[in-house]
Amino acid sequence: NVLSDIPKGETLGTVRGYLYPSLEATFSSGRLRRDDAPNSERNFQKLKRGRFRHMLVDDLHLDYFQHLEAAPMPLQAPLNIDETPIQCAFSPGQRENWPTWRAAANRLLKRGEPQRWLEI
Repeated sequence: NVLSDIPKGETLGTVRGYLYPSLEATFSSGRLRRDDAPNSERNFQKLKRGRFRHMLVDDLHLDYFQHLEAAPMPLQAPLNIDETPIQCAFSPGQRENWPTWRAAANRLLKRGEPQRWLEI
């Protein structure tokens, strides 16, 4: 499962405004095409309707959308393009609370809470 396994000219579901640095040359050359949607949820709907066979999505969104489905879609083995850490931004007025937020997030991650939320 590598990018070159996707046939030339195929369309990938992408999110409008998102940059995919490792794929820009592939898109610019025309080897693969983008089909932009306003968000990942809309792309998932397009995938279900057969508008394209592949979409770019992070694991968290994919797991969430599959969880919402009465009958989860059968998927091919994932093709990992890039790994990007998930980040959280805080307003400037919350800087003094950063250590508290960070400690709470670390406790949740250690307990596996985010994964359990997806399984509910």
